Amino acid sequence: MKWFIKYLISKMMCVLLFPLYIFKVKRNRLLFISYGGLQFSCNPKYITKFLIENHKDQYDIIWVFKEPEKFKHIDESIVRVKYLSLAHFYYVITSAVCITNMGFNKFFFVRKNQRFVQTWHGGGAYKRSGESMNKKYFQRILDRQHDNMITDFISSSKYFTDYFIGDLNYHNNILSIGMPRNSFLLKEKDNKKLKENIKTKIDKNYHKNKCYILYAPTWRDDKDEYELPNFENITTELGTKFDKEIVILFRSHHFHNIVSDDIRNNCINVTNYPDMQELLLVSDILISDYSSCIWDFSLLMRPCFLYVPDLSKYESARGLYTDIHNWGFVVCENKSVLDTEIKNIEQDAYETKITEMHSRFGNYENERSCEKLIDILKV
Repeated sequence: MKWFIKYLISKMMCVLLFPLYIFKVKRNRLLFISYGGLQFSCNPKYITKFLIENHKDQYDIIWVFKEPEKFKHIDESIVRVKYLSLAHFYYVITSAVCITNMGFNKFFFVRKNQRFVQTWHGGGAYKRSGESMNKKYFQRILDRQHDNMITDFISSSKYFTDYFIGDLNYHNNILSIGMPRNSFLLKEKDNKKLKENIKTKIDKNYHKNKCYILYAPTWRDDKDEYELPNFENITTELGTKFDKEIVILFRSHHFHNIVSDDIRNNCINVTNYPDMQELLLVSDILISDYSSCIWDFSLLMRPCFLYVPDLSKYESARGLYTDIHNWGFVVCENKSVLDTEIKNIEQDAYETKITEMHSRFGNYENERSCEKLIDILKV
């Protein structure tokens, strides 16, 4: 019933918004929305930054937020509008290009001179999504309605195209240009000054003899609690190995925020830090699971461990596109294995595995993704 009601609402909104189509599309107008209006982040952010830095005043840039007042700090040239407001509807209908990292509202028509670009918010080919999941009839209809709106879908790798995009009801342009947010990682991976600036923002006690371990699990569909690693063991083992102070950064998925005594006592909680790419940039090691952030982090060639004590359950409930043991990362199904593997890090062997994985996945990531996108869109 819930999905049938959503379907009816989408059809009613299409009718109600039809009079706004009297307004013409503005050729230099681009509209962005990230995580449904919750953030100024991810691929839409880095495309916007590229435009402002390289094409100042050439574009009319619109951002949609659920709470626009929280984003007064962003560039003053950006027009901020409230999600589901009349201004939001007007700008979608009159923008030459609309860009998202998650989804579009399903009550717009895509005009002949418009492009609706899906950047998505993850690369690689890991946990399943799309048509393969067990969905209700009207949920599938809405998904197909949404996929038909997209004119261009950015891909980070051949595997992403074959598995993730191939899992959708999508038949339009695929742009094999890599993710804009990962252009940032590739360009700035050796930028010491930038990394120090970010570290001072996330750690009030920052000093140079610190090693940062980012723990960033993905969300679970059933909202089960995560079984956390043994942070004390990890900090002790790595502190001895590297002769540095070890700092754990905890990043919960924004759909599943967790705060426990173990996190409060042993970690810096960076869940609300506004930019995941900056956290990846400053992290020396990543511990995650089925999250696509492991793909992004692999571009830095720094050690990544998959802590997956619920592997069997997750595979049964959600499913994985490919065997997790072929992703190029160390798979740890319990705390003791994780402790042992972290203690025995071998950088050269790890880099060899990641290089082979990039080749097998058909990696498209590069430093010019934003530039390539604007060239393709011809706005």
